[in-house]
Amino acid sequence: MVPPLKFLNWLPFVQDGDWSLAVGSSKGEQPPWVQIQSDHWTLLTQAIKGTYPDWRQVVPDPERKMTKLMLSPQAVTLMQEALARLPDDGRPEHRVRLVVTAGTLALGAQGKGSQVWTQIPVPGVTVDGADKQITLDRTYLSKALRFGFTELEIEGEEDPVLFPGVGKNMVVGAICT
Repeated sequence: MVPPLKFLNWLPFVQDGDWSLAVGSSKGEQPPWVQIQSDHWTLLTQAIKGTYPDWRQVVPDPERKMTKLMLSPQAVTLMQEALARLPDDGRPEHRVRLVVTAGTLALGAQGKGSQVWTQIPVPGVTVDGADKQITLDRTYLSKALRFGFTELEIEGEEDPVLFPGVGKNMVVGAICT
């Protein structure tokens, strides 16, 4: 894995023609060297040691205490329509908040420059578990709903959300606020 170096986003390097990649072999415990070369620039760095991706790190453990939400078809439709119309704060992750309180679900968002979260109650949701609040990228939440997921499991406000389905799962990372 290549480390996230600022040089990789430096405009003169990014726009400097095609890139080529060369990876050296690792020596003992040392990770391999990585070389990325453009027309006029060469980056030589040591790779990050480890397994990538480490899927066990992001897939929630089914034995953990989760708050489970079951969405009715009406709740899914309302959420899809609301996600397209809720205010957007202009951040790249297009934040939306799920607020579970007293067995109910509300969908919230902030407008640009606003400190107030606009919340819309979502009827037709069955909640099994404790009150939770989590912020997600609305794009991924919308995709999960479009893909037909009608259940979601929330562990904590910084943990990934699991959308379990028959023969498939979708995991969406939380946005730490």
